[in-house]
Amino acid sequence: ISQNSIIYGYSESTAEEYADKYNREFIALDKLTTEKGDVNNNGKIDISDATLVLTIYAENASGLSIDEYSEEQLLAADVNLDGNVSISDATAILTYYARNAAGLDTSWADII
Repeated sequence: ISQNSIIYGYSESTAEEYADKYNREFIALDKLTTEKGDVNNNGKIDISDATLVLTIYAENASGLSIDEYSEEQLLAADVNLDGNVSISDATAILTYYARNAAGLDTSWADII
């Protein structure tokens, strides 16, 4: 696993032990309160969340700091849980939003 990878898992799990042992960043899924995709934490998954994901992606890709975003925001933005906030995350959020707006039953499993 790459040194820059983020390991997601539950507190006191094997994943957390691995992250500690190999000095990797670990995010405990059971400690987060922000819903996946709700990057601005306003209780809705909408276009503003996708826009924020693109902003985070662009800042990070251009070498700018993304330290202003909380760990919870970054996890909410990484909807496919690949350890990176990317254009594919923004696309997934827009798809989720569009399906909900059309009145379709939507789950992340349908999209990712």
